[in-house]
Amino acid sequence: MPEAVRGLLAPYWDLSALRICYEAGPIGYDTYRLITSLGHACTEMVPTMKSWIAHRDAKQRLFGITATAYCAVDPAKKAKARKDALEKLEARFEGTFQRRHDCIHNCDRPKVAGQPITDAQVEKQIKDIEFLVALCDEVFLQEFPAYLIGLGFSVPVRNQVMV
Repeated sequence: MPEAVRGLLAPYWDLSALRICYEAGPIGYDTYRLITSLGHACTEMVPTMKSWIAHRDAKQRLFGITATAYCAVDPAKKAKARKDALEKLEARFEGTFQRRHDCIHNCDRPKVAGQPITDAQVEKQIKDIEFLVALCDEVFLQEFPAYLIGLGFSVPVRNQVMV
C-alpha cells in the first residue's frame, strides 16, 4: 500500500499546488500519515463530517440523523452513516441553490410553475444556510494558517494575514 500511494503522488512535481482530501476508512490514518510524511497537504474528512453531525446547531433535516442517533450507530456502520448524512446535506443544499439559480435566470420565463413556500420554510432555509456558512468559516479558519505556511509564508506574515 505505501508504495502504491508513493507511486500515485510521484508525478506531481509542484507539491505546493497539490491538495489531497482523504476520507479515512479503518486503515486510513496510516495512509494519512504517509501522505503528510511525504510533504503533501492532506485534509482528512471523517472528523469534519462527524463534528458537523454532532454540532449543537445541527438539525436532523440537514443530515437525516440526529447527533444522538449518530453516536448510537454501531462503529462498523459509522462510515455508511456519514456517507448517508453527506448525501442528505448535499441534496438539501442542491435544492436550495438550484431554486435560487432558477429564480435569478428564469424569473422572466419560468419553465415550471412557482412552488409555494411558507414563512416557516423560509426561516428553516435561512437557518440551514447560516449553519453551513458558519461551519465552513470554522474549517477555513482552522486550515488557512497551515495553507499559508505550506505556500512558504513565514509565521509572522501568516499572523498578520490572520488578524
